[in-house]
Amino acid sequence: MIDPREPLQYFSWLGFAFAAIAYSALTFRGELFRLDVPRIFSRQNPRPLWFILSTHAAFLAVLYAMLATARHLLPLVPGWMTVTYSLGPRRGRGSFVDVLLVLAGAALEELERTCICARSDVTLAQQR
Repeated sequence: MIDPREPLQYFSWLGFAFAAIAYSALTFRGELFRLDVPRIFSRQNPRPLWFILSTHAAFLAVLYAMLATARHLLPLVPGWMTVTYSLGPRRGRGSFVDVLLVLAGAALEELERTCICARSDVTLAQQR
């Protein structure tokens, strides 16, 4: 019987779609929300559009592999890491493994931003 409180145990495309949308929004947060972060789609970034999109697709594939692998590694981790705890009213449930996956996703996003955000030498010279 599938336990609905254990979303990592059974992979769903809907869960991955949500993770991919959240990851993409985090990666392109400067373009979406006009925050004061280095812009990916600006003249200051010399990377071509095809490079940015193909790099993002590759990182989404790595995110998918992380989520798919986590489902298979779940039986191997100690029980205390997979025990779910209430995160409060209307926030659902979470475990230590969930926190580790969120941190791994954030690290992956920062790595991607360093790969696709490069400043041109002209921009660096203007800042000095």
